[in-house]
Amino acid sequence: MFVAWRADRTRILRRVFLLLCLLPCACLAAWGAWHHGPAHRDAVRRRLESSLGCGISLGRIEHLRPGCVRLLDVAALDDRGGALLRLGAAELEWSADEVRFRTAAIDLDPAIVAAVVRLGRSWLDQPQRFTHDVIVEVERVGVADGDHPVGLRAECVAAAAGRAIRVRTMPESEDTLVVQAIGGDADAPPRVEARGRTVRPLPAAIAAALVGWPGFSEAVGQDATVVGAFSTTAESGTRRATYVGSIDGVDLATCTRTLQLRAEGRVRVDVERCRTEGGRIVEIAGGVAGGPGTVARPALESLAAFLGGGVGPAWEGAAASPVVPFDRLAARFSIDATGVRLEGDQGGGLVSRGGRTVLGCPTRTLSFDRIAWALSPPGTTPVPATPFAGWLLAVLPLAAPGESADARPVTTR
Repeated sequence: MFVAWRADRTRILRRVFLLLCLLPCACLAAWGAWHHGPAHRDAVRRRLESSLGCGISLGRIEHLRPGCVRLLDVAALDDRGGALLRLGAAELEWSADEVRFRTAAIDLDPAIVAAVVRLGRSWLDQPQRFTHDVIVEVERVGVADGDHPVGLRAECVAAAAGRAIRVRTMPESEDTLVVQAIGGDADAPPRVEARGRTVRPLPAAIAAALVGWPGFSEAVGQDATVVGAFSTTAESGTRRATYVGSIDGVDLATCTRTLQLRAEGRVRVDVERCRTEGGRIVEIAGGVAGGPGTVARPALESLAAFLGGGVGPAWEGAAASPVVPFDRLAARFSIDATGVRLEGDQGGGLVSRGGRTVLGCPTRTLSFDRIAWALSPPGTTPVPATPFAGWLLAVLPLAAPGESADARPVTTR
């Protein structure tokens, strides 16, 4: 009797030990093995890809707390599976209706900005694909030259009336970007409204990728920077926009490198108002100022004949030189469907040296076919000859119906 009782107690204790000790330990070991294995890593990768809308590659995963993991050796992939952006480490946190993605640093270039813009458009246009709100926080965002990095916070939020993306700096400043998609159904796309402002100089290549102006950075030079504000509305296939701001560090050598109208130096372009429709300028007005620099003498002769303003007193001393130096280039411009109007700053000439005029002001409004001729190589039909010329002719206003065209060649060409 005594031995049987001890045997029963031993069996009971063994069963209790299995239930309370070995089985929980085995389950915990299996859970740990799964969470550190490839299956769990693929599950987290798929969750992140569905939230961000791009391909992701992962190295390792560390679990910080329930619903939050640290991702190591993270890279965002392009459409061909190549690494577009390597992040190193990042944190991913999710709940029932929100996904948060945090990383320490990102260095932007035009390809990355263009990819982010495409993802933003997909998030706005495809609510059935992106079902969670997404918040992305980056402690330090730098551009290609690494100048003045700041933190950024992007919020992608859905509501009954539509979807919206808001990007702001950390700490918060005047640099903002807000995009909203309002309404829309299976028969009609939503109305998209966007507005943004930058008070920090933004490289021209980054600005061009952000607003969708291909060729702009090649037109003004890689060192040019942009500050200003814009607002756009896209509805029923038509996009309307307004811009105001300035472009500093425009390289004249880049603008004219394959033209007869050769020049060197840097200028600043101030845009006081600009209105576009369908990617083409409706009207624009502002000013250009810069110097010192040089202009090739044949180019200056061509400009004098082309603009109709003639040369000034300072021309006489440089007439025999192949290159004409200048101290200041200053002009006011206004462009609309009737043509291009130029006038010297403060009533003076367009180009001056030592306080005297080198190139005078135009005497007439310039038609767009003459602009095309001026931007074409000598002895050819009027076609774009440089990225600057191609971009300029692609965005200039269409000539008003009935406007006369004067495309006669300039005699000095």
